[in-house]
Amino acid sequence: MYGSPGSKRQSMVGTLNWDVEALCEAAWPALEEERVAGWTLKYAAGVSRRSNSANPTPDAVHDLVQVAPAAETFFRARDLPCRFRILSFLPPQLDRWLAMRGYEIESGTRTLQAAGIGAARQSGRTSLTAKPDAGWIQGVTAAQGREGAEREIYSRIIARLTVSTAFAVTRNDAGEAASWAFGAITAHGLCIESVATRPDQRGRGLAGETVSALMAWGASHRAGAAFLQVQADNHAAIRVYGRLGFDRELYRYHYRTLATGPV
Repeated sequence: MYGSPGSKRQSMVGTLNWDVEALCEAAWPALEEERVAGWTLKYAAGVSRRSNSANPTPDAVHDLVQVAPAAETFFRARDLPCRFRILSFLPPQLDRWLAMRGYEIESGTRTLQAAGIGAARQSGRTSLTAKPDAGWIQGVTAAQGREGAEREIYSRIIARLTVSTAFAVTRNDAGEAASWAFGAITAHGLCIESVATRPDQRGRGLAGETVSALMAWGASHRAGAAFLQVQADNHAAIRVYGRLGFDRELYRYHYRTLATGPV
């Protein structure tokens, strides 16, 4: 028996979503991982929620009774709260079960796609390198508000990248480094990561120039589309990305975090 056209479209959308998940995972690796019933428990010393949470894979079981105890033990041993990353195209009972167990909801994130990136251009104020130097690490982490141990962990995460990458920096009119981001390419496309601008330089179009340069780089390396993930309440960034062609939302995700012990 053949499936309906609607079910085929749903299957295609699901495949694309998982492909993008694989791309984003390759663009932002954790320092330590453990697999439990199709869920990947990720640890990166607290730097970014995505790399310090339980993340689903296409093989993830939807009965968290099998997963939560192991996840809670994993994160407790690393002195972190247990956190699950819940994708919007997963069954809703996952979220309900976590809520009943005492997991509190955290802010959501949108996954956006720019389908046509061939028109993107690199401005004369943006430069790209295949690897980041100490100045790039210093600049992006300072713009993100990371310092000390967090900066060192960020550098270790970047050092674990094994895919093709480009690291961008855009300078202001005074020639000062002011905006940073990097791009990573796999067979699934281009992922834009770590978009950050100095607080005193925001609202001047610098982030748009940085992302545009990475899109142009991706197009030159035959990436068919670009993807990025942005907090759902970051309306200023969403407007910037929309002007660059990130006008299709694929899916969202949010976190459920157990701040105290399990109930």
